[in-house]
Amino acid sequence: MAPPAPQDGFTFAAISDHQTIPEKTEIGFKAVKKENPNCIISAGDMLEDGKLKNWAKNFFEKIPIIEGIPFGCAQGNNDTGSGLFSSFLALDPKYYTTEYSNARFIFLDSNSSFNPTGEQIQWFEQVLKENKSLWTIVVYHHSSFLSTNPDHSHTRYREVLTGLYEKYGVDLVINGHNHLYDRTAPINGTVYVTLPTMSSHTPKYDVKHDSPYYAKTVPGFLGYGMFNVSSNKIKGTIKDLNGKIIDTFEILK
Repeated sequence: MAPPAPQDGFTFAAISDHQTIPEKTEIGFKAVKKENPNCIISAGDMLEDGKLKNWAKNFFEKIPIIEGIPFGCAQGNNDTGSGLFSSFLALDPKYYTTEYSNARFIFLDSNSSFNPTGEQIQWFEQVLKENKSLWTIVVYHHSSFLSTNPDHSHTRYREVLTGLYEKYGVDLVINGHNHLYDRTAPINGTVYVTLPTMSSHTPKYDVKHDSPYYAKTVPGFLGYGMFNVSSNKIKGTIKDLNGKIIDTFEILK
């Protein structure tokens, strides 16, 4: 399926942590397919432990539901077992980039080193330097900013990456891992979205409304995100598996 022309924009679905309950994964994939997105991205944890039986139950038996829709994914911590992520998805190294319509997607591997002088981050900055796309969207598994109490933010990623986001004008960062929905206010021009789990457990969190980067935090539901990308804005809509809208927001150019 060819991407829409840059002037036409596009819609993508965003999912994460579709790892534990195959029946819920199926409901989620069917809901996403019904949205008719141009492409789908995953922020990782497609599996519970990365072993072959989980690839079968949680991925290969469910992925035909979204057959024909371009799919990109970041590796989650639970996808790492047995080395099958690289083998099945032909991703080695596990960080990569693709241009789609008017956007540049950059998938990072937050299970690997984020050393500023290491191979992955040096590659990442080079991609940002050469990027000519209107929108820049970065996807990796572990969340850099969360408005929870206690604060479960992965501050190491924040320390290494936020300066690069500001320097090169990254618009949107999409994460998963914590099984709740969290959206920041713009931080030096970048909005961070942590996706809800699509088919796993939903731990209880206290929302820290006075967090310096709080915009919207909603724990306790299974869901996914839909993002409409045009020439002057990204409109995000977060839904639960029944189609109820949990949040909407816009990022303007």
